[in-house]
Order: sequence, then C-alpha cells, then structure tokens
Amino acid sequence: MLGKLLEFLYPSSCTVCGSKHNLSSDGLFCLSCYPRRSVAASESTPYGLPEMMSGFARGCSRCGEQVTVHNSSAAICVACAVWPLPIGQLRSQFCYEGSIEAAIKAMKYNGQRRLISFFAEHLADDLALPGTMFDAGGSQVQCCDFWDLLVPVPSTLESLKNRGYGHTAFIARKTAYALNITADVTVLRSIRSRKRQVDCSPEERFHNVADCFGAKSSRIKGRRILLLDDVLTTGATITSAAAALLDAGARSVDAITIARSRKFRSLRLIRSGTADFQTDKAIGWDE
Repeated sequence: MLGKLLEFLYPSSCTVCGSKHNLSSDGLFCLSCYPRRSVAASESTPYGLPEMMSGFARGCSRCGEQVTVHNSSAAICVACAVWPLPIGQLRSQFCYEGSIEAAIKAMKYNGQRRLISFFAEHLADDLALPGTMFDAGGSQVQCCDFWDLLVPVPSTLESLKNRGYGHTAFIARKTAYALNITADVTVLRSIRSRKRQVDCSPEERFHNVADCFGAKSSRIKGRRILLLDDVLTTGATITSAAAALLDAGARSVDAITIARSRKFRSLRLIRSGTADFQTDKAIGWDE
C-alpha cells in the first residue's frame, strides 16, 4: 500500500532520459532507452558467446574479443596468444555506451541503488547455465557446479566513503543468491590506497592497481572463482585482482563484467607490445 502511494506521489522516471512515460515494468527505463545486448568488435559478434564460436570463430575463447588470427586448435585473439591474462575466461554482458553507460554511472555516482537488482537479475539470467556466456566444454552444467565462489572486485576506500556502499558487493550477493552459489564479498581486499581508475590515463591505471589487492588464502585455496566487476576498460583492475586470488591459492579464476569499453581490445594490444614475457602473470589495465 505504501509503495503504491509513493509511486503515485513520486512516479518513477527513466534512468537515462528522465521520461515518466512508457516505462518498463521495473520502472527503470522508458521503452526507448531500455538496454539491449550490444556486440563486440564486429557488429555480429557478442563478447565471446560459445555458440557463436564454430568454424572460423569470431569470438576469442579467452577474452571474448574478435579473433584476428584463427588458430586451428584454439580460437584465441592475438593479445591472448602473446600476452595471456591470468584469467581462464573473461566475458562482458554489454558495451559501455548508451543506456548501459548512463545506468552504471547513475548507480555509481547518483545513488540509484534500485539499479543493483536490475544488473543482478540480468547477470543471474546470463550465468544460469555455463555454456551460454562461458564455455563449459559442451556440457550444460549448473552454475553451482562450475564455480565455488562469486567474488566482487572491492571499491576503493574513497569510493566507499563517497557512495556509502559498495555496488559490486551488493550485485554479487543478489546474483549469487539467484544462482545458488556462495558470494564472498570480503575475501578480496585492497591492501593499499589507490586513485580511482577513471582519474588515471591508461598507462597510469596499470601502475595504480599493481599489487593493490590481497586475498585470504584459507577461504579460497583450491576453489574455482568467478570474479565480478562493473566496467572493463583496459584490464588492469580485474587482472590485478585475479592475480591476487591465484597467488592466494585459487584453483582457477574466470571473470565477468557488466560492461566493456570498445577501447579494451586496442589498449590491450598496445600493452601487449611492451609486456614483460619473463613473468608468469600478465597484468593489464582497467577502470
């Protein structure tokens, strides 16, 4: 009753354009602004959906980006061939543009917490059966059989202070509950201060997050981790976090982000040209 009264007095409006008309059933977007699945480097290829990877595969089986050189034994892109990430499979749901970009910014910077449920529900739907976004070797296994833990990338202390909450932690909890797997929002932690990645250049982002995460070994040793973040821009944050989990004894780390910048592929290729191939862990860039 109270909810209906509040809706009457303060009707919902579109997160993107502010319209109060033709809203979706959740009241978050008008029908014109409702987010729709975007594609990766080509206009016909989602970010690495396994069912799209047959014959001359278009999506890299590791990072999901467009394959430019086809390997007969594994459909991987140039960057993954010469500079592999410390991540088994890296997937993203949307391109970071348009309605999705506006919605993520509204959640992070304008206190629109109602978007947490929207993103969690869409993540749960896409992750329910590995084999849709993540390749499970052709078997339609349940999500709880594919990963042991869902772990969010922690926000900076400054961001937590400004926002009053960690949005990735809330999304992880809601997503994990829907998937019947465990979310651990404290096992991965920041062990030193860092600037917001959005305030850094691509080169600075790499140094900004280098060795900035730590993980509690007793809670992840031998376990299969699905790492969650909101936006993938250059790869630094999520790969630094993955490296920390592997250092702590995780059996494997896959990663999912809500959105991905179209600049990710080009920035990573630039980085691959200067990567230190003597190290067994490659650390990239990200937002």
